[in-house]
Amino acid sequence: MQGQATTHPHTKLQIRVNYAGREHPFHPKFEETVLAARSEAMDFFKIVADRDRLRLYRMDNTELNDHAAIGAYNLAKHEVLILRQPQGGGYRC
Repeated sequence: MQGQATTHPHTKLQIRVNYAGREHPFHPKFEETVLAARSEAMDFFKIVADRDRLRLYRMDNTELNDHAAIGAYNLAKHEVLILRQPQGGGYRC
C-alpha cells in the first residue's frame, strides 16, 4: 500500500511582533482577533502598564483594528508588526 501525503490547510499566520526594538515570532490563527494577538504579545513582553493604550501597526503605520480577524489583513509571511502607542496629533503649545 502506497502512502498518501495529505495537505492540511494553513490555518496559522507566521508574523513577528516588535516591541521597543525586541522582536518575537507569533503564530495566531487566521480567525483570531487582532485584540487576542495583541494581548498574547503583551503577555510575552511582560507589559503591565498602559496595556489599553498599545496597538498593533504595520510597517506602513496602518493601525490594525482590534475587533477584526488578523487573517483579514493578508499579512505577509514573517511580516513585522509594531506594538506601540498611537502617535497622535495632540495639543501643542
